[in-house]
Amino acid sequence: MQTLASILQNAARMHGKRAILAYPANRSASDSTVSLTYEELNALATFNSQHLRDLKDCKQGQVLLLYLEDHLETIIWFWSIVYAGNIPAMSTSLPRTEAQSVKHLRHLSRLLEEPICLTTDRLMQQFPAEPIVRLVDTESIQGTPDTIKAQTESQQEMRCTTLGAVSDIALLMLTSGSTGPCKAVSLTNQQIHASLAGKCAAFPLKTQDAAFLNWIRLDHVGSLVEIHLHALAAGVDQVHIQPEVIIARPVLFLELLERHKVARTFAPNFFLLELLRFFECAQVASRNFNLKDLHYLVSGGEANAVDTCGRLSQHLARHGAPSNVIVPGFGMAETCAGCSYNFDFPRCDLDRGNKFASLGTPVPGIEMRIVSLADESELSTPGTIGHLEVRGPIVFGGYYNEPSTTWQTFRSDGWFRTGDTAFLDPGGHLNLCGRTKELITINGVKYSLHELESALEGTNIPGVEPSFVVCLPYRSPSDDTEQIWVLYKHSYRSEDSEARCRAKEAITRRIMVLTSTCPHVLPLPTIGRTSLGKISRSQLKSQLESGGFTKEHIRNAELIRNYRSKICTSPHTPTQRLIAQALAPILNKPLEDIGVDDNIFGLGMTSLSLIQMQSRLREQLALSVPPVLPTIMSHPTIRQLEDVLQRQYHEYRPVVTLQPHGKRTPLWLVHPAAGEALVFVNLAKRFHDRSVYALRARGFYPEEPYFTSLEECISTYQFAMKARQPEGPYAILGYSYGAMVAFELAKSLEKEGSKVDFVASLNRPPYVSPRLQRLQWSDCLVNISFFLGLLPRDAFHKMVHGLREIPRGKALELVLDRVDPDRMEELGLNSARFERWIDVAYGLQRIGRNYKPHGNVAHVDVFHCNPVEFLQTGKEEWLRRLSAWDQFSREKALYFEVPGEHHEVLAPGNVQQFHKQLQESLHIRGV
Repeated sequence: MQTLASILQNAARMHGKRAILAYPANRSASDSTVSLTYEELNALATFNSQHLRDLKDCKQGQVLLLYLEDHLETIIWFWSIVYAGNIPAMSTSLPRTEAQSVKHLRHLSRLLEEPICLTTDRLMQQFPAEPIVRLVDTESIQGTPDTIKAQTESQQEMRCTTLGAVSDIALLMLTSGSTGPCKAVSLTNQQIHASLAGKCAAFPLKTQDAAFLNWIRLDHVGSLVEIHLHALAAGVDQVHIQPEVIIARPVLFLELLERHKVARTFAPNFFLLELLRFFECAQVASRNFNLKDLHYLVSGGEANAVDTCGRLSQHLARHGAPSNVIVPGFGMAETCAGCSYNFDFPRCDLDRGNKFASLGTPVPGIEMRIVSLADESELSTPGTIGHLEVRGPIVFGGYYNEPSTTWQTFRSDGWFRTGDTAFLDPGGHLNLCGRTKELITINGVKYSLHELESALEGTNIPGVEPSFVVCLPYRSPSDDTEQIWVLYKHSYRSEDSEARCRAKEAITRRIMVLTSTCPHVLPLPTIGRTSLGKISRSQLKSQLESGGFTKEHIRNAELIRNYRSKICTSPHTPTQRLIAQALAPILNKPLEDIGVDDNIFGLGMTSLSLIQMQSRLREQLALSVPPVLPTIMSHPTIRQLEDVLQRQYHEYRPVVTLQPHGKRTPLWLVHPAAGEALVFVNLAKRFHDRSVYALRARGFYPEEPYFTSLEECISTYQFAMKARQPEGPYAILGYSYGAMVAFELAKSLEKEGSKVDFVASLNRPPYVSPRLQRLQWSDCLVNISFFLGLLPRDAFHKMVHGLREIPRGKALELVLDRVDPDRMEELGLNSARFERWIDVAYGLQRIGRNYKPHGNVAHVDVFHCNPVEFLQTGKEEWLRRLSAWDQFSREKALYFEVPGEHHEVLAPGNVQQFHKQLQESLHIRGV
């Protein structure tokens, strides 16, 4: 039996030219991959391990916490830690709030005995200011393949002998911590090798020219062991891509399978449903994919519906995959990922009439049994439900530094209690019945029911009795996947249908923000407590499953339906119905819940939803003009959309309502130089206590003239703001170019006597940079293309200074040759619309290039990150320029550093931290 280090060393020696192909984080899948052969990875990890050994106070055998987001970077440092003789702990994402992060890191510091955390300078900004764990920037200690001298085979083998015994802990996987403080699952050298031996036996490969595909974070045991380590052990290539890229475009998953000749990959149930929807779309019936190399599409984490996954299997088979390509499986971190697989799906489950897929039989290295729910005796009768227990060399030996928890989960004879209820069918296949843990899996992500309840109660929703909110996971017969049910005790009169409707809308918005899914909401007249004051979640779920709340559910639906029928106009024209039918599945809402005057952003629309809706409308209505995405943004109701889409021309409306609800002072967001409001969608949906409006520039449509002066722009926006919000106080934030506009708007509003309580600049000094004053059309073309995600970074760097002497038409042609066509499609752009967008942006830059600020406002807050690359400005100089806002603020200007680069400060990975800083700033200003 060998150590963990030997897995990579054997791969480097026997399959050295095989490689890891990684699509870098924050990059388009159309970009080229970064490739690292197993030989190069072995050498690079060896080189880095020397630097780790030299780290101050870093001792051999110490735990090193790994907190990185890029797949390849994570893999490199994972092996560097292993080669240094340390124990890598794969860190999950930090909690959402600073208080929770502090609590989490303090727990890890105690649990892992003051670990060193390897991360990057950018990710350090996600950590709380309080120094809890020691952070080390990997860029300060890393090597590169061309700086490494090859190590001799004898040197590598000698080093391997110093890395511990086979029974020693090889790595730690952190649990989610959703049901309390996270635990660290100890995986030993022996356990990992036994697991890989079982997987290699269970998943034979027909050729070494195969590849494995991973799109899940490597802090998940499945992606680390089942894809990365298994590929090394099998001696095949492996491909890694970021999850958000795949989730946004399910078709890309199929394209990657074909492009890289993938033999094995993974997809949770929610994503299989997305693939099925794609295949069953009439518009893609003619698409062909070569999937002959795909043999194993493993699915786990949530039960697979036999009917839907069976239909997907048929689609995949038509494109060359075997009929049993989908492999439902069971596993957990404690069993070193998957340990039981169903290789005869869907045939065996269809034959048995199963609604949900069985999970097959164990791989070599593990045995399973079912014990009685009453007396914990072993059950031998097929079909009898009991507790699932496992044991064998694949099963872990205990939780790190938690002997009491380990003792509670293991029997004296070595059986591990998994916490799941299950039964074995007559064929010996495992079938899960449910969880005993209070978690819910949504779109492959686990959420704590307690955390969701706490978030709802913290919102103080009118009509919802405090401390009587219960979240339940439940899968009704009509559901393809597990759903969130929110039960609450209402404080309003039972017949108050308006209060019911308002409470439902508030709960739905909050859950949508947290989980991106629409919950079922059920008010109850009473919710009982035990003698200890606890609410029995299991009893409520049992009542829900048995139909005990059917009467309340029917009555609630009827009252809300009757109320909405009084205030809501249902779609009645053909175009309105088409729009509603396109919108309903995206928002996971029934048609009757969508009125023609409902603001779609108030219904839970996200930036991804907008892109999906654009695609549906373009297909169903055969739209060519106007650009669909800007049209949706500026006409956010079905009635408005119908009007503008039928007339096929555009009436300019500067205001986009992104979040229509809330009692606090509305927040106004002013666009950057790109002129559009789409960039603010992810930020706006995080507000539940104030309306959020965004301003968009004029000129996106042929009949719209561009702004001719900054004064015209300001007066137009001010008139639109007053029409929507007649009275102050006003709160205004401008992003980049928009900071200049926000400042001038605030001055103009103050001049007319309105109160402005908040003015903020997001990464823009008050004075126009000399470089921006000399900006040409081609400069704007390249910069806006990069800002919109159309140009990859390498193309941007090549073009940013290289097109100034090239005629406009040729410059446009060169850029269009390099842009991401899928992103163009997402934004509803062709070459003519794209050129007009650049004209809008260049027009805005032109009317603002000679801007010189004067006067002042009550106060200015400044949010800053790295400047736009075009300016070629260092951080120190950038902060000096930003500090000039002090001259224009009657009170002391406040400065907040936020994560990310200029073009991605509001991207999904950074928007949460920015929202937190913005909320703090608003609170300080009393807004």
